[in-house]
Amino acid sequence: MHLISKNELRRLQIKRLTEFANSTQKLSEDKILKEKLLKSRLLHQAENVGISISMSLEVDTAPIIAALWEMKKKVYIPRCLPKRKMEVTLYNKNTSLEKTK
Repeated sequence: MHLISKNELRRLQIKRLTEFANSTQKLSEDKILKEKLLKSRLLHQAENVGISISMSLEVDTAPIIAALWEMKKKVYIPRCLPKRKMEVTLYNKNTSLEKTK
């Protein structure tokens, strides 16, 4: 049995995710997820929607957010605060973003 260190496992997973992030399969799956979400009855009933701003290896939320704005939904995103705290804040086209860890 071959044991692998935590750092090596992390490196391998990041490599796999990076390869997947650059694939046509990811683009297809992101599109399918967006379409399913936008068909949701619950979403159509909601006035406010919470979502995160995606990082490069995650589901691309930018097209989802754009669609939510077109639907006149209020979009809220998490905002990191000092001392490992977080709040939810209104997000629109005029919101300035600051990258955090």
